[in-house]
Amino acid sequence: MGYVELLAPAGSYESLKAAVNAGADAVYIGGARFGARAYADNPDEELFIKGMDYAHRFGVKVYMTVNTLLKNNEIAELADYIKPYYEAGLDAVIVQDFGVFSIIRENFPALDIHASTQMGILGAGGAKKLFEMGASRVVPARELSFNEIREIKKNCDIEIECFVHGSLCYAYSGQCLMSSIIGTRSANRGRCAQTCRLAFDLYNPVKNDIAGGKNRTKKSAFTNLDAKKIAGKAYAEKSNKIGINNKYIGNKTGMLNASGEKNLLSCKDLCSLDLLPSIIEAGVDSLKIEGRMKSPVYTAGVVSIYRKYLELYYKSGTKGYNVEASDRKALLNLFDRGGQTDGYYNKHNGRDMVVMSAKPEFRETDTSLVKNIQEKYIDIENKLKISGTVVLKTGVPAKLELHAEILSRDKSLQCNNIKISYTGEIPQKALKISTSKEDVIKQLLKTGNTPYSFKNLEVVIEPELFIPNIHLNELRRKAIEALDFEILKIFRRKYEPAGYDNAGGCDISAKLSPDLQKAKKDDIKLHIVCEEKSQLEAVIDFCVRNVEKVGIQNNAKKLYTEHSKESFPVSELSFEADTISPRFWEINVKKMHDIGIKVNLYMPHIFRKEASEFFDLNRKYLIAAGFDGFIIRCLEAVDYLNNVFKGYEKPFYIFDYNMYAFNDIAGKCVKKMGADRLTLPVELNLKELKGLGYEDSELIAYGRLPMMISAQCLRKNTIGCDKKYSTLILKDRYNRDMPVKNKCEFCYNTIYNSLALSTLGISDSVKSLGVNIIRLYFTTESSKECVLIIERYIECFIMDIKTGEFSENFTRGHLKRGVE
Repeated sequence: MGYVELLAPAGSYESLKAAVNAGADAVYIGGARFGARAYADNPDEELFIKGMDYAHRFGVKVYMTVNTLLKNNEIAELADYIKPYYEAGLDAVIVQDFGVFSIIRENFPALDIHASTQMGILGAGGAKKLFEMGASRVVPARELSFNEIREIKKNCDIEIECFVHGSLCYAYSGQCLMSSIIGTRSANRGRCAQTCRLAFDLYNPVKNDIAGGKNRTKKSAFTNLDAKKIAGKAYAEKSNKIGINNKYIGNKTGMLNASGEKNLLSCKDLCSLDLLPSIIEAGVDSLKIEGRMKSPVYTAGVVSIYRKYLELYYKSGTKGYNVEASDRKALLNLFDRGGQTDGYYNKHNGRDMVVMSAKPEFRETDTSLVKNIQEKYIDIENKLKISGTVVLKTGVPAKLELHAEILSRDKSLQCNNIKISYTGEIPQKALKISTSKEDVIKQLLKTGNTPYSFKNLEVVIEPELFIPNIHLNELRRKAIEALDFEILKIFRRKYEPAGYDNAGGCDISAKLSPDLQKAKKDDIKLHIVCEEKSQLEAVIDFCVRNVEKVGIQNNAKKLYTEHSKESFPVSELSFEADTISPRFWEINVKKMHDIGIKVNLYMPHIFRKEASEFFDLNRKYLIAAGFDGFIIRCLEAVDYLNNVFKGYEKPFYIFDYNMYAFNDIAGKCVKKMGADRLTLPVELNLKELKGLGYEDSELIAYGRLPMMISAQCLRKNTIGCDKKYSTLILKDRYNRDMPVKNKCEFCYNTIYNSLALSTLGISDSVKSLGVNIIRLYFTTESSKECVLIIERYIECFIMDIKTGEFSENFTRGHLKRGVE
């Protein structure tokens, strides 16, 4: 077994030094821009490079976090931003944005790229794709088990970095919009407000069948039908359906969590000290400690304890590995959010991983522990030990030879033969007082505030010789400067952009066209997405009934026109894999194909073991269904489908909004990864979206956006798991009602926004974006609401009739405000 890296967080220069002093093998830290901890005390360029030099002298690597999504105006400045750090010896960059990935790979080919956990890698398929693109390391989702980590290691020759200690997000990293949607602080931009740490309650929904807001009974100009009269057998409602304006049961009768359990989304901190041998033996190459917002004391304390147990494992193996209770207590004393958990390595989820209690117990600061860490790792002047030989002869320039070695557990940084020789002033024959050997040693050992100190110093001196102290001091100072230059020269490099496109990378030399022709109303088509069976039945029935003859009422004059399949406003229908039984996929696809409408399968947000087993079991239905395309929400789904349809024509892939084509370069990179169409990002405003050059794209124009995708299950953690699909209501302190679905087939939860996005009132602005496909995304709507909303969007976007909103309660999302 080889060397395993201990990777420490640093939110400041002081924390970086503390991590190095405490025994870290590498440190990850953000610069002044583009890092996922925008509110940390991130150093400026000069201080960052100073810290990097400090780490390198002691054989410690430094990784820069550029793990946020960048807008077009920002990504243009990226190469110039990275350049000075690269030239100073930056060891790697941690990346989330595909555009950032592409620019770094092209401009800095010698720089390692680590794929951040925000990229949402869930298995070997995603890891292999990133490896092909040029990543040297992947940080998979925190939720992966030992078996899943082993599978990545077995099937992909890429380094694996896993979290072993620190804060745990409730959502899959990179799949959380809660802070962004509720406020404007986007986690994808390094500004998470940690909304998940607040108090929430969980409820069952009231059985209700309210079809929208004040305009819900208005007659449709599209079908010339009254919305109240369109409910047929196909629209039969199930119980517990959540509509647009539904009200929910109050505290006394419907609250599912105990009154003292309010922290439903606040995970305990990860502490995997006891699992360290198993993590290493699973094939993990780097053990990552979370905590860039924490103090230098926290950093040094945690690093020192993990260093201790790594060395114990190397010395004694699994059999001799035993964690002392005092060290567990020390880790809790350094930071406690209501207990600790060993994470997801041995379990899929569980209430024991979540704080739950309304107010975690306050833990007093252990002053003796803090003092010990402060004195041992922070207040000390850590210096690199060097050897020296000084030769002093009368009439010959004084010569000081220095020798240093970089001692590192990482063999790539080890260097034991760094030598310099510096000559100074010429010693003279002593006239009165001669310089003694002791005098020379006294002056040369005064290394002061330099990062070096002598472990041994040999003095060769002729008798009856004199050299002033000022010359000895200058000899020492100049020699140490020369040695420091020689050591740091090992890490320095010249910026020489390669301008190449590797096997899986993205050529960025050709720019996408920034100007798109304004979409014409006749070109806009609707793409309907359904999550519920009743929604799917209603939409299919609506399309079948209206594709041949559509009654159009315009200015009180009824015009009845035959509608060809090509001109029908709905061009595509998509539904989730678990919406209906796979046995009925083909039947429903055929119904729509018969009227000229394409059908796509909406792949799961999370594609892990459960999803693989589901699709393996239903492989024949997947192939026979005849889907026109697939909406992709993770790279593992692409890998799986490519294998299923090997030998067939390549499937048509629509990459969803969470595949983050946040800038033109990312869009082009995602296209090269297999996307045939992009979904526009939901965190950019209209002006920013207009600046994107995506010709094959669609916009989510209606729907409750998912705010969180989580491996945890609110239902299981409150009332227990019965493996039954359901929709619950999460209520925050402002009484906002957020629907929660437990997706049992694939074992994850989705928490949705309390309000549905609507673009009915800004249709002209949406049309100016140039997109020709707008998506209506149905999640909790009743079947009648689905039909009403489709009609409203046809009227507004196709017929140019200003219909007004379908409900009093809606949001424009980020289309107006954007994110920081």
